[in-house]
Amino acid sequence: MKGSSELKRRVVGVDVGGTFTDLLLYETGPGGARVRLAKIPTTAANQAAAVLAAIADTGVDPADLDLIIHGTTATTNALLERKLARVGLITTAGFRDTLELGRRTRPKPYGMTGQFEPLIPRVLTDLAALAPSALIPAHCTGWRAQHAMAGQFGEAYVPNAVGSRFVF
Repeated sequence: MKGSSELKRRVVGVDVGGTFTDLLLYETGPGGARVRLAKIPTTAANQAAAVLAAIADTGVDPADLDLIIHGTTATTNALLERKLARVGLITTAGFRDTLELGRRTRPKPYGMTGQFEPLIPRVLTDLAALAPSALIPAHCTGWRAQHAMAGQFGEAYVPNAVGSRFVF
């Protein structure tokens, strides 16, 4: 066990992008705080390899990390470029355009008029095409949506009063 004079807290934030994997290590201890940065080419075949290489580049053993915060713009970009398998997004009523609004892809940036193609299909029949073996609604899914899903998916629909996960 480390003595109190050796106690350090190490937190890593890492983003796996299509070209590079960027890492920031924030380390605090008795001697103060320190930040270390790493930028490693992303390994497309196994993205974990670049994450581990970036951690190694900071000189810290992965076992000594207290927290890893991970993000991936590679997956976000693949979604935006429509290069992934078909996906479904179920949101709280009124939030179906969150991805498009965040990307500012509305035809008129300061209004809600015009037409655009959503990133993710908006209807249950499109979700049905994914053929989920089980569909568990989030705790915030409205009763109308739950009723529609129960009618569409029959026994594959599993009511859920608590939690927020969908299983396909």
